[in-house]
Amino acid sequence: MNAAILVAAGKGIRIGAGVDKLFLKVAGRTVVAHTWQRFDDTQCIGEIILVVRGGMEKDFLELAAKFHFQKPFRVVVGGTERHRIRSGTVWRRCR
Repeated sequence: MNAAILVAAGKGIRIGAGVDKLFLKVAGRTVVAHTWQRFDDTQCIGEIILVVRGGMEKDFLELAAKFHFQKPFRVVVGGTERHRIRSGTVWRRCR
């Protein structure tokens, strides 16, 4: 089974929107919901792993419930900075 890793732990400070850029709405859905839906619709992906910032886990679980994504998924907490999110870290946390 193939797993997609959606790295969604950023804060979006540089965009200056005052809200996490992943939760900005585009065409009625948040950016992260659009991305997650694409992974959910892709046949060769069997599981989705979301790497999120600590404290955001609940937001992603609520997003999953709202949009009724079908594939199994895991929400794991990533590093504190972009360069600290490595596949090895995700691998250890997902086992």
